[in-house]
Parts: sequence; structure tokens; C-alpha cells
Amino acid sequence: MKLIKDYFKKLKKTAIIVLLPAFMFFIFSPLEIYYGNINDFEFVLDDFLPLFLGCFLAVWVLLSLIISILPAKLLDITLAIITAFSVISYIQNMFINKKISGVGGTLVNWYERKNLTIINTLLWIFLFLIISTLFIYLKIKKGVKYIIVFSIIFLFIQLAAMGDVLLKIKIRNKHYDSYRIDISQEMCVAPNNNIIILNVDWTRNDLVENYFEKNPESSLFLKDFTFYTNYDSRYWPTFPSVAHLFTGEEVDCSISEYEWSKKAWNSERANSFFDSLHKNGYTVNIYAGSPNYVFVDTGLLYRKFDNIHKVKDKPRVDKQLMFSMLEKMTIYRYVPDAIKPRFEVNMDYYRDVVRYVEVDNFEEHNNKVYQKIHDNGLEINNSYNNLFMYKHFWGMHIGHDIDSDFESKADSITWDETFEAVLKILEEYINELKRLGIYDNSTIIIMSDHGDKEIEGRQCIFMIKLPNETNNALIKNNSPICSDDFHATIMEIIGENTDAYGTSIFDWDEGMQRKRTTFLREDGLFGYEYNGDIEELRELKNQKPTLVYKNYEW
Repeated sequence: MKLIKDYFKKLKKTAIIVLLPAFMFFIFSPLEIYYGNINDFEFVLDDFLPLFLGCFLAVWVLLSLIISILPAKLLDITLAIITAFSVISYIQNMFINKKISGVGGTLVNWYERKNLTIINTLLWIFLFLIISTLFIYLKIKKGVKYIIVFSIIFLFIQLAAMGDVLLKIKIRNKHYDSYRIDISQEMCVAPNNNIIILNVDWTRNDLVENYFEKNPESSLFLKDFTFYTNYDSRYWPTFPSVAHLFTGEEVDCSISEYEWSKKAWNSERANSFFDSLHKNGYTVNIYAGSPNYVFVDTGLLYRKFDNIHKVKDKPRVDKQLMFSMLEKMTIYRYVPDAIKPRFEVNMDYYRDVVRYVEVDNFEEHNNKVYQKIHDNGLEINNSYNNLFMYKHFWGMHIGHDIDSDFESKADSITWDETFEAVLKILEEYINELKRLGIYDNSTIIIMSDHGDKEIEGRQCIFMIKLPNETNNALIKNNSPICSDDFHATIMEIIGENTDAYGTSIFDWDEGMQRKRTTFLREDGLFGYEYNGDIEELRELKNQKPTLVYKNYEW
């Protein structure tokens, strides 16, 4: 009887202390990650909250029951260590992770951070020894109740934060996206008048220019193109860059990303642009992977892009994959930097959590894009009069590094090797257009939605071949163009009046000065104004942004 009484006495204090890490790892962090990535995730709160509540209760009860079996002295030391780990994990997440990404496709270059990783490891060892020793000392001198007090304090801090997160999630009120991109005609082109836009993600123009200078033979298949080496996409990263490209609307970060997106896609300018394409007989298609991280809500594109379809059935949610993903993200946040690489998660990992029966997901992986073109080729769809098509693939995106044979080798692949794979994709696609006999009469644009995050690499590629344009070699043009010129450029190509759209790329010549602003979207919107080219941007590297928008709803 005394043994049972002693066990339940130990179980009581154990349950209180184990409650903190169980709550952190299975309730608070998954909720916070969900809210922080609500536009990227396609599942809804009801899909994962019951699952994580169940796991939280199971882990809390089982760990409490098992740990309480330990002898009294060993139990108290164990509880002190558990509390120390919980506190240091909290410190890691709240204060040390600030400069580390790892969610949303942007993986960390751990090799470049090796010195910081060593410092972080030493800091963990130092904090662990100090805090665990303090708790053990308090236990010896004051009793275990002081350790329980620390656990309860940290638990209430996170409960308060969770209440705020739940309120924000309720306000955003996410539902399943009932509109999807139909990829059934992905490999189809029109017999005439194709405008094909191949978006190669994260591809900065200065590195491409340097690569072509070192390897001039690599650009031979692009000999009919003009390479604009002074192109600015205006925004980093993909959202809001692509939305701005197609709508022409300046970002307004005083309202939510959904409110701005709705305003942009329904603006007079956006409606006029897409109406003009349709009026001129163009089928307008878009191919991108998880559309939410680009457009917030795919339904905003309905009736603008012709391959946006409304789906009737609820999607299938792979809850095992969803659980694994959210737990990896959680562990990533709380553990030392030395362990984080084992738990990195990018967009590819959660692309297949939600699947719709009626519509397949678009594959953006470089190797999958190449394989589809190489194995299946393109075909002419005679039901198309004209075609305007935008296709996005990962390109040089960090976290999708592959070598020229489309193989992934962690920490050993150079930028040049990945770019060689990208060139293979582009050449294969262009060769298919030539095989079909429609290369000459097509407009082909090879571009990127953004360059690097760093200011000196912010500019990205923009290459264009107009119908029946032929050259002996790739032409470089340093005219100061930007994504603001996109609408007028397309309208000029199809023979429409451009007055309502501003300037096109053809209105700018080399040597002209033009005030442009390149924006970084992070925990605010930070803009750098410049009048020249990449050289001027490099000089701004250590200077403060020209424009800062901190009243930021995104």
C-alpha cells in the first residue's frame, strides 16, 4: 500500500513537469507552425488538432507513468534535467533561431554556418550545465516544488501565447481551397502564336552572366534570345513577386496578404490584362506547384487562367505525413543547430499532404520537369488558337540543389552544376518546340521570379525571343527593366495598345537611368532604391534600406 501511495506521489509531481515539454512539442509548436505557414499548408485546423491533442495526452500520460517508476533521488534529478531541457529549448526557439530559416523551401547552408553551429553547441552545453545544476541545487536545498514552479511559469507563458495564436487562426478562418490548377494540358502548345514563359526560380542574373562567360558554348541553344542583364523582379520572394508580375499592383502591407491579393487580382489593370489576352484568342494557362504560396488563394485566378478548375470533392489528407512534417518542424525549432539538419523540412515534403482526386498536383522538381519533357515531349493542341502559358519550376532554388545529372548530393553540389541541369531542361524544351515546327513563330521568355535574398544578388534573369527572331549568338542587353514592364511588353507583342500599362522592356535602352526599388519581404517590407544596375546594388550591401514598412500585416 505504501509503495502505491509513494508511486502516486511521484506521479503527481512528474506529471506536472512532463506537461511542459509535452505541451511544447505536441500542442503549442504545431499550432504556431500552422499559423505561421497557413498560406503554404493546404490542410485545415480540424485535420491536425484532434490528432495532436491525442498524441499530447498519450505522450504526457505514458511518460509520466514510466518516469515515475524511477527511485526518488534519480527521479528528482531526471525531472530537473527535463525542466532544464524545456527551458533551453524555449530559449533556442525564441532568441537563438532568429537568423535560421528551414521552412518553406529555404534550406540552410550548414557548411557555411559551421562556426556558428560550434558556438551554439557550446552555448547549449553551458546553459544545460548551469540550469540543470541550479535545479538540482534547488531540489536539494528547497525541494522539488521550486522546479515545479519553473515548469508552471513557462507553461503559462506558452498558454498565453497559444491563446493569441488560436485567436489569429480563427480570424483567418482557413478552408480547403476549392479551386485547383488542372495540369492535364501541361505538355500542350498551340499550332501558332505561343507565348511561353518558363520561370526558373531563384536565378540571379549576375551568376548566369558569369557562367556564360566561362562556358560560352553552353548558351548556343539560346542564340536567338536577348538576355537582359539588368532586370529587377521588384519583390523577394516568390510571393508577392509573381502576384505583382501578373497584376501589376504595388504591395500594400497595411492589409493582410489575402486582402491585398484579392485587391490585386481583381484590380482594373489585372482584369484588363487578362481580358485583352482572351479577346485576342489566347488560351491562358498556368502551371505551378502548391499555388497557395504564390497566390494565397487559387480561386482568385479563376476566369483569368483557363486551367483553374473548381473541384467538388474534399481532398484526401495524409495525416501520417502531416504529423511527421509538423513534428520534424517542431523538433527543428527546439534542438541545437548541430541536430537541426536531420529535421529540415522544405516545401517538397508537404506538397503531397493534401491530394485532390479530380486534379493532380504539378511537379516542380527539376528532375521531374526534365523527365516529363524528355520522356513524353510536347504536342500540339489544335483546339488552341493561341496560347499564353506560364510554367514554374524550382530552378536554382535553395534546397533543391542537384548536379547536372539531376542527382542530389548534400553539401557537395556547386551552383554551376545545378545551373547545368537547368540548362538541360531549357534546351530540351526548346528542342521540342523546334521538333514541332513552332519555335520560330513563338515568343519565349525565360525568367525568374526573384534572385537571392541578399541585396547584391537580388536581380534575376530575363531572356526573351520574339517570333521569327534569329541571331548568331545570345545578345546581352543592360537596359534597366523590371517586372513593372511585363504587362506592356505582352500587350505590345500581341498588338494591343499599351497606354494603360506603362512602359515595356522595349522602351528602355542601355545607359538610361531609371529609379527602381527592390523589396525584401521578411518580418517587414524593406526597399532599396537605385538608378543604375547590379553594381549600384552591391554598393548598397551594408547600407540601411531606403524604404521600410514595419506596420506589416503579413
